[in-house]
Amino acid sequence: MLQIAFRLCCLAFVLAQFNERPALAQNQVALPGPVDLERMKVSIKKASQLLNDGKVVECVDVIELSTKQIQELVENASVKELAEIKKIHMELAKSHQLLTVQGAELSELPTWDALLKAKKTNRPKKEEEKKTAPLSTNPAGISGPSPDVPIASLITGKPAVGNTPTKMEPPKISAPTAKETVSFASDVAPILIANCNGCHYNATRVVGGLQFNMFSQILKGGDNGNIIVPGKPDESLIIRKLRGMEGARMPMGRPELPDAQIQLVATWIKEGATFDGQNKDAKLDQVVGKAFAASATHRELMAKRMQRTREKWKIAAPKGEADEAIDQQFHVIGNIGEESAKALLAQANTAANQIRKMFKVTGKEPLIRGGITIFALKHRYDYSEFGKMIESRALPSEWSSHWRSEVLDSYVAIVFDKAESKINETSLLQQITSLWMSSHEGVPRWFADGAGRQALAITVGAKDARVQPWLMRMPESMEQMKNLKSLLDGSMNDEASAIIGFGVIRTMYDAKMKTKYETIVRSLASGMTFEQATAKTIGSMDVFLKQLLGKAK
Repeated sequence: MLQIAFRLCCLAFVLAQFNERPALAQNQVALPGPVDLERMKVSIKKASQLLNDGKVVECVDVIELSTKQIQELVENASVKELAEIKKIHMELAKSHQLLTVQGAELSELPTWDALLKAKKTNRPKKEEEKKTAPLSTNPAGISGPSPDVPIASLITGKPAVGNTPTKMEPPKISAPTAKETVSFASDVAPILIANCNGCHYNATRVVGGLQFNMFSQILKGGDNGNIIVPGKPDESLIIRKLRGMEGARMPMGRPELPDAQIQLVATWIKEGATFDGQNKDAKLDQVVGKAFAASATHRELMAKRMQRTREKWKIAAPKGEADEAIDQQFHVIGNIGEESAKALLAQANTAANQIRKMFKVTGKEPLIRGGITIFALKHRYDYSEFGKMIESRALPSEWSSHWRSEVLDSYVAIVFDKAESKINETSLLQQITSLWMSSHEGVPRWFADGAGRQALAITVGAKDARVQPWLMRMPESMEQMKNLKSLLDGSMNDEASAIIGFGVIRTMYDAKMKTKYETIVRSLASGMTFEQATAKTIGSMDVFLKQLLGKAK
């Protein structure tokens, strides 16, 4: 009966494809081989040609490699060669500027003076390194201990046995004991994000197989083994690298970390290298954001979001000043004019009041702690560019608004129609409803999307030009869901899962189940997690969806 009700109430919508850059093999390089002046010249010429041909991704790879290699080139150069290398450095700097304008994230290029200073500083150190461990050039062209030497021998000074590194088991993740003086989420993670970006964090090509995107990756270590020995900072490779005690000092090609920051990392390791985040597989910026949000007031969190919003807007629309309108729960920013920004702010508040009434939200607090950003775009072209520049994806042609929710980013992007205030208002009602639902602990995206679409359908009716396509295309979305797991784990396309979510909520909103849906929403608003709220009302969500959708997990 549930399946029949579901199919009678609902149908489908178009898929949104993400334009993701393909991952590169770790050992894929632009011009393999030893670093020398002539090869570097060829690399720079190749990068220029790639950029002229519009092959930005390939150009970034070559420039990233050259950025890593130029330090070694300078260190080994004669006085006569330095003049030629300086010209190469100037060309590299120009390439960095051009690629940055196009939105590429590159490792920082050291200044020429910094390279010369490093040449003088590192020469005696290199002689000492030759005595302690053989050197090699890794695929990124960085001089360091040979990957054939076990990392244990580099740390302890004991002779290596054999030529193959012994891969030790990564340390187990330990929870805080409440005695720690240093927090990973608040103290250590921000240091790694700020100083390791491009090489180990958000890296185009990961250096040494070492990734810092997630805490679990940090503990896993890199090609040469673990970098953290809990309780023993002096034996932890990350500390020895930061202090310049093992191979090239890290971060490579950037200013040395202040002693105070290194000491924070060392103290964290000494205290057990515990993890005080919620998810070991979450991106570090989300771990940091959650730590900040947990202790921040509404005003503090909103101020942080507004700061990030303005930074994003400069990327999306670098020319001209932004038009803004702000109150206690909304921050409108865009290119629609000051008066239109104020009008959209009023429309957002009207939508929020409707949501409060619809879901019986009481109290005077803002609908979402930390507020909601509304990116207001004048034209559909601006909206498309926003998707490319800020979200790195092509937004479906049918869309004119959407939402996104992360710890420090809670926003709606919308094409503003000056002549259609009701269209703006109801579109905001849909997106803000989804944002509000997603702000409760554990609510999956398909459920939040479905709730937003159902809120719109209730308000404007099933014959609305936005609602009809969702109903008509439900079978298509159901076909794309091969099994229930693809919906539950979020691996389905956002748009297809949103349409299925709309069908689920629409079925639950039927007279026989409406009270259960309302009970789930009230339970979420009272502080229950999604799992708790659904278990209390309908039992296992997996079983419920299996009965409703007719899909096995």
